[in-house]
Amino acid sequence: MVRNEIKTRFSYSKPKMVKALNLVLILILLAGLGIVMVFPFAWMVLGSFKAESEMFAEGAITWLPQQWILDNYRHAFKELDFPIYFRNTIIYAGVVAFLQIVLSSLGGYAYARLRFPGRDFFIHVSSRHNDDSVPLQNNPCFYYAQKLAARRR
Repeated sequence: MVRNEIKTRFSYSKPKMVKALNLVLILILLAGLGIVMVFPFAWMVLGSFKAESEMFAEGAITWLPQQWILDNYRHAFKELDFPIYFRNTIIYAGVVAFLQIVLSSLGGYAYARLRFPGRDFFIHVSSRHNDDSVPLQNNPCFYYAQKLAARRR
């Protein structure tokens, strides 16, 4: 019995180490991807405080502006119709989001509750569409919903 206890106790150390190493590698990968995704946004925000001559100057690229200016923001708010652009963006985004929610809810209800010829084909086609448009948002939701539905059957 002592041998079994020793084997059991030490047999778990390797998989835990492998899991920890995998976790560290995944976190490093995600941190790298996060930096890659934040880089353009940070460049844009920092560039908005630079003068045009500094932004498009040849030679060494600097992250921080040599002289911080707010002229770009003054131009955007005073000389351009920024409030109108902002209002139009809010209206457009709101209408699109509302229609997307309503139509997706109706389609989801039809797929879940109604049985009709070609239903599985349409589910397959719509899930393939999600692969091309927004794979990181929609596909995992569809995948887990499909797995939950399979467990209930």
